[in-house]
Amino acid sequence: MADLKNSVENSNSPVTEENFIEIPNPYSPYDIESGRWFYSEDVIKQIEKQFKSHPPRKAIVLQGSTGAGKTSTLIRIIEHPSLIGKKHIPVYLNLGESKPTNAGQFFITAYRAIKEKTDALGIQIEEPDYTLSSSISLNEMEFFIQKMEKKLDKHTVIISIFDEIDKLYEASGEQLISSVFEYFQNIMKKTAKQKFILAADRNISEFGKDMYANAFLNTALLIKIEDILDIHKIKSLIVEPVKAYLKYNQSAIEEIIRITGNNLYCQQLLCHYLINYLNENRKNVCTKTDVKRAAELTISDQREDFTYFWSGMPYKSKLVAAALADETITKRKGQYYFLEESTLLDAIFNETTLDEILAGLFEDSYINKMYGRRFLAEPYQTPLIRQWVQKNHSFLQTVIENWAMIANQVSLAALGEIIEMIPPKILPLGSVVINTVVPLSWKWSEIKKSLEQRQLEKNQLETLVTIFCNILEFEIKTKPERLGTFFTINMNRLNLSGLDDAMFFIQSRTEPTDYDIQQIQDEILRHNRPSTPSFILCLRKSDMIHELAQKRFLSIVLIEENDLKKIALSSQPLQVFKQEVLIRQVKLSGISTYQTEGPVKNTFYGRQDEIGKILGKKERNFAIIGARRIGKTSLVFRMRNHLPTDCIPIYMDLEAPQSQNYMTFFRRIREEIKDKFKIEITQLLHVSNLHGVIKDVSKKIKKNLIFLLDEIDLLLKYDKENDYQLLKVFRTLSQEGYCQVILSGFKELYHAERDLSSPLYNLCEVIQLSQLKEKEALSLITEPMQSIGISYDNNDDRKLILEYTSCHPNLIQFFCKSLIEKIEENEAEENRRMIFRQDIEDVFQSFNYEKYVINEFYLFFTEDVSPIEKLIILLQLNNYPHKKTFSVPEILKILRDNTINISTGRLIKHLIDLRLRYILIAESGGKYRFALPIFPEILKRREDLSEYIKEIINDTKKSL
Repeated sequence: MADLKNSVENSNSPVTEENFIEIPNPYSPYDIESGRWFYSEDVIKQIEKQFKSHPPRKAIVLQGSTGAGKTSTLIRIIEHPSLIGKKHIPVYLNLGESKPTNAGQFFITAYRAIKEKTDALGIQIEEPDYTLSSSISLNEMEFFIQKMEKKLDKHTVIISIFDEIDKLYEASGEQLISSVFEYFQNIMKKTAKQKFILAADRNISEFGKDMYANAFLNTALLIKIEDILDIHKIKSLIVEPVKAYLKYNQSAIEEIIRITGNNLYCQQLLCHYLINYLNENRKNVCTKTDVKRAAELTISDQREDFTYFWSGMPYKSKLVAAALADETITKRKGQYYFLEESTLLDAIFNETTLDEILAGLFEDSYINKMYGRRFLAEPYQTPLIRQWVQKNHSFLQTVIENWAMIANQVSLAALGEIIEMIPPKILPLGSVVINTVVPLSWKWSEIKKSLEQRQLEKNQLETLVTIFCNILEFEIKTKPERLGTFFTINMNRLNLSGLDDAMFFIQSRTEPTDYDIQQIQDEILRHNRPSTPSFILCLRKSDMIHELAQKRFLSIVLIEENDLKKIALSSQPLQVFKQEVLIRQVKLSGISTYQTEGPVKNTFYGRQDEIGKILGKKERNFAIIGARRIGKTSLVFRMRNHLPTDCIPIYMDLEAPQSQNYMTFFRRIREEIKDKFKIEITQLLHVSNLHGVIKDVSKKIKKNLIFLLDEIDLLLKYDKENDYQLLKVFRTLSQEGYCQVILSGFKELYHAERDLSSPLYNLCEVIQLSQLKEKEALSLITEPMQSIGISYDNNDDRKLILEYTSCHPNLIQFFCKSLIEKIEENEAEENRRMIFRQDIEDVFQSFNYEKYVINEFYLFFTEDVSPIEKLIILLQLNNYPHKKTFSVPEILKILRDNTINISTGRLIKHLIDLRLRYILIAESGGKYRFALPIFPEILKRREDLSEYIKEIINDTKKSL
């Protein structure tokens, strides 16, 4: 065997298969720490020399590019501490693995590493013991070091080795760096028994901006691995491990050095694949061709180390690195490589930015030095990495991988150029977006040039507004008049309260004049729009326009270039416009969709069972009965827009005017029929004509008529006084199949539907509205808030709102509307978008909520509630909340105790009315309770409650 080895060593000719000897592979490509040939003895000797100098160095900074051998060198020191001096105890900590994000985490991590090492060596430091702590302070760490120093003999020194120190800066910036280097400085001043070795990939001088880091670096020695390694050492690292089995041609050695540069890790990696390749091909002599083939095998393998190197780069560096690996952008001419003009690269980066990125890649040892556009050698310091980038991250692919950040960075004009240069199939954009962005960018670029030349024309602005509105599917309602300055745009699609139409201005000068600014302000005020947002599309940044927008009473929303890009690039442009542009700039109370008056449109939640019941029975009539503000009108209004296409709804709000009679009703009927069917009705002057008119209309339109008669109580009362003439006609029309009726009402409808003598008896299916289901109420509390960017600090707090509103839709609307106003109260918190539990408590305790519940919701202190009904409620307050339910006998007794005597039948009638008002709820066993449990608590807040009860007792006696 020895003879065969010698013959390989001394032979200049290829070895035949007959005398081939398999080459043991000494290189490990999977675990840097186990690489036997990866550390640098010269670096270790430098460290040893500095630690033995007089006075000895206390700190050394080891710098080298990824793969230069820093970690392997440090691990070598850990395993053989005597290499840098006797009595040295090295403690190793890789900050890239531990990843502390604040000073407390860094100190506890360092403490545990030192404690573990000293414990293993039998050096017991009992106090202080922070083992169970999750973090410790700078003072606690220094105190521990002082305790440890006393346990060491006079010649023993702790060497704290912090690998990948630059990861601290990447993770947490200067604040963490400052605390860490303050610790280093303090320890070096106070003790000679602590020394430091720091290792970093990047230029650690960047830390010098911090006072403590700067002081530390001025005393530490910087060792750059690349400056120490010489060509002879590099060659020995290639040849020595396998010299007994393998003979390299000179050209093979030169190719290994060329393709791996000064990167020792890549050298070891390539050599590993090279040995495997030679063994497979039974060769004990290596040629340049073999090295090239091994390089192909290296980059073809799915290696995590290359991916690690790539993922750690900033996206801008990735883009330029990919461009430098693209042979159409970085071309070889003779012995040099040149960076050619690239339209795509130039569209992404301006020249200054590109030069800065190239300088950074050189500083981080990725690329070689450039002079102008020429590289002194190959573009990459490690061509093997360039080959991997070529294979796995083409320039075009890298652009797509980083598309979101590119789109955010470049100008709108450049964005259009970039999109046009990339095949649509690979762009992460739909065809609709592509076809929108490109013309928008053209127009934007054209207008900006016109601005610079002061030749902006109105038709250019109109085209831009048209494109903008097309993206969001808005409608331009009016264009500027001859001397006008704004467009009017229909923004109904936003579904935001008070924002149906908006004024839309466009900056028409690079720097608007005082006159321009004053004109915009005057236009907003002239059209009484200060409470509704007005929009200004900013073609150029202008201080004057931004100052104008600061006048909150004008409620101006600025749309700038980046906003326009986000909107145009989104597959949901309306949502982006709403969340990213509008909501961030306006008072949320101005666009909140919560409403407490009229039919609820945008915040209609629940009632799915009721809707399903009505839609599922085409030929039935319905009576929707419920208390004030329970949602009757909202439900009827909802039905108006969701009836089947073969049905024609005729909706009539009968709540106003207050004096309902047949003549006002007939006038409304004539107007509705004329508007809907263009049919003039002249003969409808009396109830006797109504049957024939409706019958004729039904035959003409050949569709089902559905009368939606909302809040019918007043008309019903009038009709009852006139022998139900109107209802009798509708009953007949319904039975004959000419129409259906959906009625909504309160007490009159409730009693008429149960009256055997009423035409309503057994005509309608009754739907009794009550509060929302809890799931529906939670949606009402949450989703409209989310639509304007508001969230809850704790989702469990939403149940508190349910408790304070009893899931009543109108009370929820008022409560949530009040919450939005609450978080806007403090000017310092004008951008707050979070609801806290205290906000909910404050709204509940507020006078506004108390006033709304009592006066607006229940009308409790008005004549609308009879004295006896008020008294029934007020007399329960003494026992509430200790006693939450009460029966008819208990109510009769407490009334008699207060000298009020009424019959059981009359009391039950009043209790029915209180239930209809949603003040009480009936429970099983003849018991009653408050529908809104917090109502008694609100009533108790009234300071003169005792006197008021006495007054109501007197009023009740008079009314009985």
